[in-house]
Amino acid sequence: RALILYADQRADKALEMTGLFLLSQFDAPASQGWWWSTLTSGPALTLLAIALGCVALLLLLAVRLRRVTAGQRVACMRKRLADDSGVAMIEFVLVTPVLLFVTLLLLQTSLVFTGLFYVQYSAFAAARSAIVQIPMTSTEPSNYLMPVRGSDKFDAITSAAMIGVLPVSGSENGALVSASEIVAGVHGVYSAQGKSSPAWVDNMLAKRLFYAMNHTEVVLEKVIPGNDSDSVRFEEVTGLTQFSPKEAIGVRVRHEFALTVPLASKVFTLASESGSYTPASRDSESPGPPGQWTLIESRAVLTNEGIDRRLPPAPSVPRY
Repeated sequence: RALILYADQRADKALEMTGLFLLSQFDAPASQGWWWSTLTSGPALTLLAIALGCVALLLLLAVRLRRVTAGQRVACMRKRLADDSGVAMIEFVLVTPVLLFVTLLLLQTSLVFTGLFYVQYSAFAAARSAIVQIPMTSTEPSNYLMPVRGSDKFDAITSAAMIGVLPVSGSENGALVSASEIVAGVHGVYSAQGKSSPAWVDNMLAKRLFYAMNHTEVVLEKVIPGNDSDSVRFEEVTGLTQFSPKEAIGVRVRHEFALTVPLASKVFTLASESGSYTPASRDSESPGPPGQWTLIESRAVLTNEGIDRRLPPAPSVPRY
């Protein structure tokens, strides 16, 4: 919650500095908010179906286990009157591994579903930053963007995406970026609320930021109208590109979501584009084992706020 609040504060500050306000979303009737788009997206419905299936299977296994334990009590009451009194224990041993695997699968599914929400929010935060940063004049002229690291505009857009995905990021050691600014910002959020910062701010935030920077891809896209009025296509921005005022700007975020639940992570790595990563070491003698990731991708489209509302300089006319 602190990271999301910090991201919102940074975005609001950028809006105030430029004096621009969000006017509308692209295709507004179909996307009333990033959270609603996430809930109604195909991956979300798939994960929801998996979760419901796991819950149903857990209920069936629970009923079966109850019958098994009831059978054990009956077997004890019969006091060896039947020769198959050990069948109940065998069934219990057979059902327990299945019950454990389904529980782990349900836990990993819920984590991936949470990751889907954060990646969608990350795309929205990056798009919100893009429509504010592109009209500014920095390393590129107003309404121009070069999507490479080192560009002030693109670095700000990428930072917004990284902060958005940070709460569900994995953990890696590295020195790709300096985390001192974001650590100080999160400390400031807790300090403003009169609370002391938890230990993870100093211990884990830098490692999570390194993972987010190393495993997240941010792509700027132009929105091109299709052959009919209801279709569009997205064209990746690869070089210095000019955006028109009020033009729809798309931002696509691809995040390699860390799978941390044993056994169940294999299901997701087999079902989608996936891979492995090396997490941050606990200490120099005892490094953590390699982890798995699965790809989560999301896109957000907002309207460029590229209209220059500044007044021209006043003419130097002699006044009498």
